[in-house]
Amino acid sequence: MRLEYYFALVATLWLTTVYAASEKFGLKLTGPNELKGMMIYEDGSSLFIGKHSGDIIEGTIQEDGSLKLGTGEFIGINKNYLTLTTNYTQYATPFAINGDGYLTLYGEKEFKAIPSGQTDIWILASNNAVSTLDSVHTTKVKCVDSDGKKVNKFTVNGSSASKLLNKTELLAVLFFSFSAYVLF
Repeated sequence: MRLEYYFALVATLWLTTVYAASEKFGLKLTGPNELKGMMIYEDGSSLFIGKHSGDIIEGTIQEDGSLKLGTGEFIGINKNYLTLTTNYTQYATPFAINGDGYLTLYGEKEFKAIPSGQTDIWILASNNAVSTLDSVHTTKVKCVDSDGKKVNKFTVNGSSASKLLNKTELLAVLFFSFSAYVLF
C-alpha cells in the first residue's frame, strides 16, 4: 500500500515540475526619431529594423536566458549582430526583462541599429556592436503584452524566476528517495 502512495507522489512531483520561462511578449522598438514608425522584423536569418507590414515578433525568455521566438527559432548572435538560429551554441544569452519592461542582453537595455546598406533598413545588433558609420542609432526594445502594455520583470537568476530542479536533479532525488523507501 505504501508503494502506491510513493508512486502517486512521484507522479505528482513529475507533473507539477514547471520550468521557468517568461510570459509571451511582443518586441516593440523604441528609440530615436530616425526609427519612429519602424518595427523589428525577421528576414532570412537576421533581425532588421524598418517599415514592415508584418505582425510584431513575439517570444519568451527560456530558463537558460535564451529568447525563443513564436516561430520556434531562437535569437542568436554573430559578430554582435542578432540572428535567427536553432543551433544552441549560437544562442545569445542572457536575455532578461528589466523593471521598466525593456529587453536586456548582457544586462544592457540598449541595442544598436546598424545600417544594412539599403535605404531605411537597419540590422538589429547588441550594444557591443561596433560600426564607423554615422547613421548607427542606439535603440531599446520594449516587451509588451497583446494590449501593448509592458510585461513584468523577468530574469533567469532573479526574483521573478524561481530556481527549480532540472530533470536530472529531480530524477536523482526520486531515485534516492525510492532507495531509502526500499531499504527502510
